[in-house]
Formats: sequence, C-alpha cells, structure tokens
Amino acid sequence: MVVKAKMSRRPVLVLGSMGAAVLVVTALIVVLPLGRDHTVHDDDPTIEPVPTSVDEVAWQWEPDEETIVERVHPGPAGPLVLTDTGAIALSGSTGDELWNYALTERDGTRIETGTTPGGEHTLIAQAEGEPATEEHGSASGGATGGPFETEVAVIDSRTGELQDRYTYTDEDPLSDLQNLAGDTWLEPHQDGLRARSINDGQTAWTYNPPDNCELTHHSDNRRFDGPVIGTTVDTYLLPLSCPTDEIRDALDHDPDELPEKAPGQLTALDTRTGEPAWPESVDLTLTPIRNQKDRPYVDTRFTLSIDGRKAIASAPTGESIIDTSTGEIITTQLEGQKLFYFGTEYLYYSRYSSQDDDSVPVTTVDPSTGEQDGEEIILDPGSHDLQSRPEHDFLGDFSYSGGFSYIPLEQGILAFGCRSTCDSSGDSKNLSTLFFGANEASPNAATIPLPGLKSSQGPGEHFVPTPGAIVAVQYTSDSPSGIAPLTGLA
Repeated sequence: MVVKAKMSRRPVLVLGSMGAAVLVVTALIVVLPLGRDHTVHDDDPTIEPVPTSVDEVAWQWEPDEETIVERVHPGPAGPLVLTDTGAIALSGSTGDELWNYALTERDGTRIETGTTPGGEHTLIAQAEGEPATEEHGSASGGATGGPFETEVAVIDSRTGELQDRYTYTDEDPLSDLQNLAGDTWLEPHQDGLRARSINDGQTAWTYNPPDNCELTHHSDNRRFDGPVIGTTVDTYLLPLSCPTDEIRDALDHDPDELPEKAPGQLTALDTRTGEPAWPESVDLTLTPIRNQKDRPYVDTRFTLSIDGRKAIASAPTGESIIDTSTGEIITTQLEGQKLFYFGTEYLYYSRYSSQDDDSVPVTTVDPSTGEQDGEEIILDPGSHDLQSRPEHDFLGDFSYSGGFSYIPLEQGILAFGCRSTCDSSGDSKNLSTLFFGANEASPNAATIPLPGLKSSQGPGEHFVPTPGAIVAVQYTSDSPSGIAPLTGLA
C-alpha cells in the first residue's frame, strides 16, 4: 500500500523581499524492514543552477529535536543533510524536504553516512559488534570487540530511491564515510589503506606507502575521524610524509627540535583499482604540528577546487596549482601567508591585511597560467564587521565537503559579517552575509540578515554552494539538533 508520508519536521520559513515559491513535495512511504524510516521523492526534483550572486534569504529549515545534524554536503538538487541516523535531502530552490532515510533503532549500533563527489549517491552504513576489550585486536591496531556486521544502503541522492543494500562482516570497526569516491571508500588498514567497493562492501584494493613515507593521518586512529585525503569522482589524493633521519630522530626524542619544513609527497590513486593516476608524485613541503607532543606528526593541507579539477599544495618551488587529472604543476607567484578560494574561472587569494583588521586584500589568479589577473582589491566592509578573519578561515577543513567561510561566486565574493562589531561574548550579534560584487571593494547589495545565526558561536559557520541556493551553515550547542537553521541564499 502506498500512502503519503507524514512530514514531522518544522515547516519551511520563506523570507526575503521577494519571497520564494513553495514547491509542494509529494513523498512515498517505502515499506522496509523494521527500524527504518524512508521516504522518497516521487519524481525527478527541480534542479536550479548554483547562484552566481545572492541578495536575499529564500528559505530556512530546521530538523526535529531528535535529529542531530553532522554535516551538510552539496547534492544534485540542493543540500544533503547528513545526520546521526541517516540523511535528509532538501530542495535548493525552496528548502522543502525531498526525501529522508533514517535508522530508528541504534542501540549498540554505529552509524556512518557519506556522499560521493558531486552528490550522486548517498551511503548510510550501520555496524553492530561486541563491546571492545583489551584482549581483542584489529588489523588496523588497537582494541576492538569484533567481528562487526555492517549493513550499507546505497541511495540515489536525487530521488532517495534505494539502489542497493548489502551486508559484510569484518574484524575492524566501521570507518567514517567522509573519504568516499564514486565507486569506493577508504579506511585504515595496517600501515596503509583499504578501499571497499560501494557495490558490495568487499575489499577492492589495498595500498601501502612507499618506503620511508607514511600517511599524514595519525597511525593510531583505527577508523579515521574526518577527511584525511582529497577525493574527486575517480581519484584519491593522498598527502604523504617522507621524514628525513633528522626528523625521525626529533620525533622519537624531542619534537620541539622538528625543523620548520619537512619533505612529503602528494600521490594520486585511481579509486577503482588503486593504481597510480599520475605519471609521478608531486613533492610537498610540510609543516610540523606544534603543541601536540603526544601526536607530533608532520601535517599538510591542500585545497581542492569545488569541481575537483584543480588543487593547491605547498611544493618546494612555492604554492602550486595542480591539475588533479594529470599531476601537472603550475607554480603561482604568491608570497606570504594567504588563503585560496577557487571560483568558476579564477583562483582568488587573500592574505593578512596591512591596513586594518576589517579589510581583506584579494587578488585573482588565472589557474591555467598561475599569473595574477588584474589589480589587488581591498574588500572593505564599511560599517560592518567581518566575522571570519582570513587567518581563521575554515577553507582547509571544509573544502573536502564543499564548505567555505568566504566563497567566490561568478559575480562576487560572499562573506559572513555583522551589522556592528561581531561580539563573541556578552550580547551576541546576529550574523549577516556581505556580498562584494566583482571588482568592487564594498558590498554592492544590502546586507542579508541570517535569522537564528549568532556571532557568539565562533568560527564554525561556512557556506555550501548547492543547486538553487548558497546554504549558510552554523553548528551550535544552543539547539538540540546541534545546528542553527539552515539558510538558503539566492
């Protein structure tokens, strides 16, 4: 029997000077075994382009109080909200829920969710195993109960339809699914990696770093915790640490003696086979982690463009743009501390302001040549205060899931700000967005208030570009769901 789903979450709030047409979404109940709540969209959803500029709040959405939001990813028709029990897909045009998949019984169960690059598929995995004991070990090191039986649901991210469901058993605990490509996902395996097929959960291939190199993630992490690599549709980008004897001696005896720079490699693997995807690896210059004597590993950051076709990494010759399909390097002529933002046609970079704290110097670079294009622009928020200073930008962390705290659009740059000083203590100021038009130093559109978002929450806010809307996201302890209302800007 087919019946209409009862949508228990809060109604969509439509805001803005022009408002937004509300799409009536029809969903169908899918009859599944006990313990799952699954609704699907009964037709292909309307897909709008990613906005090139914004001037109003089009919609807001909140989950119910029993749902904890963990991450927000771009999907094929709007944002994909990954939760502690499953996933919810929203229309980027209206904020309406398109589909939902939730596991309703989770006692003794570990649940992980992930989306493929581009958002075509959503994976929801649940694993059951005995409690960990010191007598039991795992192939990845550490204590574990095991064996773990894991069930994986593969979902079409457009409609929510279940495309496949399977189970597999393994001695290692379930890894998170943030390191997920179009056909496999990665998890720790001994001193290297194992790729599991999204088709059946079985091992597709394994990888061990070359001699004298190691993965830059912490080797005592048995199942990963967050993104540790760069992922495109068909390529994994792995940063490797290749320490010298001097560095190994410092790691063993005195981490404070680590040199300022260390050698590394960026290697690319075919996600289906694990074979090298580039003719040769790219040399990296790494930076030691400071103030973490219990985990004194060499750290590296590299940034992927939104479309995954370009990456930026610190090479021995300087900050470099890398073609992710070939490994070809184009060295930019940039100096000093800076942050990078990939736009549609240009690479934007900002650095510390030499004028005052509220202005942000921005320069554009042609990614095909690495040369600066045009004059430097000083973004001046005027009577507003920028919430996220460049040195606190979350680009490095959120680039893997498509989020940015400054974001270049085709017609300008979007940033978080406040109408007056962003106060992190005492009276909290409401956050707004500032849109700096292309080649303009001050906002060319009215400030857009973000109801429900407060500057006192810290630098956890970021933008996620999706079809139909630029979504403003802020995690907060003030809400039972762990997140402020998602806000769609258009």
